[in-house]
Parts: sequence; C-alpha cells; structure tokens
Amino acid sequence: MYLDTHIIQEGSAFFQGHPDQFFTKHSMSFKVTYLNEDMSSGSNFNSERFRRFFSEIIKKKLAQRSTSEGYDYPPIGQKDIIIAYPRFLDMDDGGFSGRFQLYPNAAICTRCRIYFRLNEDKPCKCDSRVEHFTFVAFCDECGAVYPIEAMSNLRTNCKQCKEPNGLKKIDWDKKDVLRTYKVRCVKCGYSEPLILYKCDHKDRPSKRVRSTKDPSSFRGVPARAGVIYHPFVLTIPDIPMPDEIDSNGLRNPSSIELTAAFDEFFGEMDNVNEAYLHLPEFRVTILVKNSFWEAMRIKIICEDLELDINNKEDFRDYDIFKVVKTTLLNAKNSINIKPDGTSNKDDIYDKYALGEIKDTLELLKNIQLDEEDLQALFLLSEDSREQVTRGEFGTKKRSTPSSTPVDWDDLLSEFNIQGITHIENLNMIQVLLGIVDGSTKKMPHLFRVIESGPKGKKKPTVYVRNFKTEGIIFKFSIEKIIEWLKDNHIISPNEISVSSNLDSTFRQALVSNEGALDSVKTLLHTFAHLLIQQSSVDTGLGIRSLSENIYPKSGAILLYSTNDVNIGGLEYTFDFHMADWLSRIKDLAGDCPQDPGCMEDENGACNACCFLPEFVCRYFNQDLDRDSLIGGSRYDKGFFK
Repeated sequence: MYLDTHIIQEGSAFFQGHPDQFFTKHSMSFKVTYLNEDMSSGSNFNSERFRRFFSEIIKKKLAQRSTSEGYDYPPIGQKDIIIAYPRFLDMDDGGFSGRFQLYPNAAICTRCRIYFRLNEDKPCKCDSRVEHFTFVAFCDECGAVYPIEAMSNLRTNCKQCKEPNGLKKIDWDKKDVLRTYKVRCVKCGYSEPLILYKCDHKDRPSKRVRSTKDPSSFRGVPARAGVIYHPFVLTIPDIPMPDEIDSNGLRNPSSIELTAAFDEFFGEMDNVNEAYLHLPEFRVTILVKNSFWEAMRIKIICEDLELDINNKEDFRDYDIFKVVKTTLLNAKNSINIKPDGTSNKDDIYDKYALGEIKDTLELLKNIQLDEEDLQALFLLSEDSREQVTRGEFGTKKRSTPSSTPVDWDDLLSEFNIQGITHIENLNMIQVLLGIVDGSTKKMPHLFRVIESGPKGKKKPTVYVRNFKTEGIIFKFSIEKIIEWLKDNHIISPNEISVSSNLDSTFRQALVSNEGALDSVKTLLHTFAHLLIQQSSVDTGLGIRSLSENIYPKSGAILLYSTNDVNIGGLEYTFDFHMADWLSRIKDLAGDCPQDPGCMEDENGACNACCFLPEFVCRYFNQDLDRDSLIGGSRYDKGFFK
C-alpha cells in the first residue's frame, strides 16, 4: 500500500530516507522500500575509484559481526557491490525519489480493540475509526524485526473455547507500554498477557543464521525512525587535482579515465589504487628511477607538457603526478584489440615503462595506508594548496587567517597544533554503506548490507551523493603526540625515533601498535567533539550542522559544515575568532557540568561535554575521553600544555 508523499531534505536523505528506515506521518508508521537511481548524476561519479574502499569497509564490518555473532552472509567481492546515486528532486521536478509503504500491516478498531491486518476486511461491526498498530517484535541479539502477531500469542487459538485465531482483541493499562498489553478471545472473552516468543536468530524465509547465541525473547518497540535501524554513513573528502576541474568547478571525465587506466595495468595488485600516485613516497621513488625517465615515450610526454626532463629534480610534486597520469592515459588509449582477441598490451607496457611504475607501487604496499590515510595526505599536501582554481566553485585553501592574531604561533603551540587550514568549496562524498540494527553502543555493530535488485538476484548496494561545503583542517604536532604517548606509557621510550620522515615513521608505528592507534584516535576525536560542542558562538553553526573526520595516522582532524546552505561560518571563525574557539574547548575539557560523575563514572564523556547526535558523529560517540586532554586516572598526562 503506497500513500501520499514524504519530503526529506537532501542532506538528511541517508539518515531519514534510506531503505528499511521507518518514519511516522498522520499517526501512522511507514517504511522506505527502495530508492530510485539518478543515472545522469551517477555517470559523472567516479565510483570505481572508491569501490575497493567501500567493499573493504563492508567486508570488515560483516567479518566482525560473523566472528562475534556467527552472522552468516555470502562472501562479497568488489564487483558484487552496486554503487547507486539516488535521485534527488526539487519541488518543481516530476516523478519521485523512491517508494514507501505502511508498516506493519496491522490496525485495531478504536472501540472494540480488535486487531486485524490491513489487507483484510474489518472483522467487527463497529462504526468507529481504525488506528494503525505500530509496534513490532524486535530482537536485540540478532536485529530481527517482525510484525507482533508473527512472534507472539496474538491471533492464536483460544485456550479456553478453542476458537481458531480467537485471541485478537487487545486490552492495555498503558497504551504506549507493550508489557501492559493483554490479548482476549473474541468469542468467550478469555484473556491472557501478550507474550512475545523467543527468537531463534534465523532469517525468514531463507533460514540464514543471524546469530549463534542462545535464543532470546523479542522486545516490542514502535516502528519509528531511529529506534531500530541506524544508517552506517561515511562522509569523505574528494579533492580533485587542478586539471580535473572544469569551468563550473565540477570534476571532468579525466579522473574516471585515470581509474580505468590504472585498473587496466595494475588492477591485479592488492592493497593499492591510483590514490597511491599522490603519496610523497611514490614521487620520491619514481623520481630516481632513471630507466623510467629515459624511456622515449616519457621524454615525449615531458616535452608535450613543457617540462624539462633534464632538470626533473626541480619538478613540483604535481608535475611528477601529471607525467605519470598522462603516461597511463596515453598507454591505455594506445591498446589495440585484434580480431583474434590478442592485443599489443605487452608492447605498450614496455614502451611506456609501466614496469617502473609497478615496481614503485610494489614498494609502497608495505606502507599499509587505507583510503582515509590517503585522504589526509591529500588534504594536507602542498599540492592542493597550489591548486589552480577554476570557476567560482573551485576549491581554495588558506593556512593563514586574513586577520592573523599577533600571538598566532603561540596559540598553535599552546594546543600542540602544527597548522590550521581552511578549505573553501570542499567537495565531499557521502556514502550509505549499510544499516546497524539495534543499539549503536553494541560492539561490534549488528551491521548488514542494503540489498537491491530483482527478487532472487538482489545484490549489496551502497548509495552515494556528493556536495560542496567548507571545512577546517587541524594538523597536530606529531612530535608532541609521540611525546604524549611516551609520557602515558602507551609506547616505549625507544619505539618511535625522531627521523627525517617522522610522519611516515609515525604512521608505521601506529599500524604495529593498536593501543597507540586507539589512544591517538581518542585524543583527536575528543578534541573534535569539543570544538563542535563550542562551535555555535563563533561559527553560527550548531552541533547538528557540523561533522568530523579523524585521521589518527596523520595526526589531523577535519571539521566540515553539513548545512544545506553554506553560510561561511567556518571561514569567518578561522579569520577572526580562532583564539576564542580554542580557549572555550580548553575550559570545557577541564570542567564538564556533570563532573565529577562524567570523569569518574562515564569515562570522561557525556551529553553535557562530548556527545553529539548520532547522525552527526560517524563514529557513534565511541572513543571519547576528556582525560586524554587534561590528564587524570586513565591518562597520567594530558595533551594540553
């Protein structure tokens, strides 16, 4: 049954309008059944670049649930995932973005309280109105959701008069409290408490195992948004290189072509993608490979790009990337497929010295960087500061406020910050990877994928959208973070030595020391939440209009606006009020209104100081502790001076 329309703002679509999500309207509950795809917008999104990243996160979440709960789901490969761009409509557009239906399919008569399905005739002769019955049976252990009648004694045979399905009248003491409900026979009046059965933790009708834990009783909950299902949403930056921006500030097809070329020649390599071409380590290594630069095709490419190959040591980082990118694109376009199915790919591989690029990538595999590490490196790189902005929507970066305080360096030093950078027209990608069933505090999450497609051929589906916004990057001193880790005995005094490439050494140390990685994550996450909690005074953006990305291996955090209309609040604060903003987070870190209870009983994080709405925090308010900043029982020394 489809009814009416339901309008959701684009920025909230993945939180309030994703498949399986509930919402209420006209005192009734509805469930979103599917989303339409915008083929034109999706064709301009470089989905292949992110396919590996998306699939790795999904596989990791499913593996965690399988290990902990015994969750059974078929293995997923990268190509098994559908990447869809939902159809967003303006008020004047025709059509619809998706469909929803009334759920559960049940109602009661407001006079005699008889329960019936909405696809049945009303069983009583009362002339009173009917009311939607919105409770469902939910299992906290495995996340299963069913109509109440399917998992209770509602509509079962009467034990006294044996009337088939006789127990279908409902009585209650408190209408909103299901445990006060009783079911009564429509024939003899026999009554007993409404009893919810135990869940066997198996899917219906597939019988796939959802959990290997002992059976547990269902719980009656209302089918409302945010009660049962929580979207697992990531928002990540996607900053294009200068030659990938057209006059409207939009990404042109060259980025998609680069992904296709990279996959053509290096797609069989594990744990690398074309983003590795931006790594400082890649540029340093490829620069000294003379056999690459001596190849005739590379010399021609450098000449076409007006680069003096004899002075390649003076190439900017972007110059090196552009040579490599052009090499891959030209090589891909030079492949010819013969009628017998053979090709000249091997010859092309040699002519363009692609073996040298592959050897360089092989050396970088041990760095163990994930997509988010690469994002941080790109956000913090000098390349992106030198971007040639095109059109009014071109991305711009500034690391110096327009009204720099005289004590700017002292301010950064006080908070152990190496630098702060504002990004205007930051391109962000938001992706809905799946759903968390039940409490987001349960670890690991009861994560599951969203499936779409024809019956019997459904595939895991992720939904993406991109939007322009503004952001601020805080880059902390790696030396000070290492000092903090050592002072708190999280790493040994000799575990990380100061070197010429301290950032790379630090990244590798966190990869091998999970405790240190978790502590740095807590430190940066807490800092970010305190900033957001204190944001409204200066930025004009409340805690519902900001979000964060944490980059522990780079010692950085990114705050960005999620407001539908960008009011420039972060830029104004960056230029004129950064000192005020930072001073307030120091005050809140040391004095939560709920202390000492917050610090002692809640591990240094509560609603009064650190917690944000769950749709704001992509990490579901995990890994927060003010103790990391000011010191106390869990951290001997705080990060603040």
